[in-house]
Amino acid sequence: MKKVMNLGRMVLMLFLLCVFLTISASAVVVKEQAGIYGTIIGINTQSRNDPNIFNTSVSVTQNPDGAKLETIVQYTNNGTPLTKLSKISNSGATQLLYDFPIYFTIEGIPNLATIAQCVKSTHSTGYYCLYSQAPINIP
Repeated sequence: MKKVMNLGRMVLMLFLLCVFLTISASAVVVKEQAGIYGTIIGINTQSRNDPNIFNTSVSVTQNPDGAKLETIVQYTNNGTPLTKLSKISNSGATQLLYDFPIYFTIEGIPNLATIAQCVKSTHSTGYYCLYSQAPINIP
């Protein structure tokens, strides 16, 4: 039964990946093994429909100890930090989807997003993060 549930979650993740690739300019996809959480997968892209939105998705194939998922986005302009935003899921989630606004600041217009996507145990069983970068193009 457990393998069927994991297969179902993997099919859902692949479906969401296809949706992200369809609606986005170019998605950055990262994944790796994450101990008791199975595989952690991060998908990140600037929205094609609204260039002021940055779409993120982080998921794990299982969450046996009620861990929280977290996404942190740091916008920069030519290496200068601009805005840092984050979102944390409820305990036990296997997926966190969030659309972050892309803010313009007096220091500049973002041209790069640096993303950390983590699964953080509420116990001492694990802490796994994915790190990636995605370009931002404001028309």
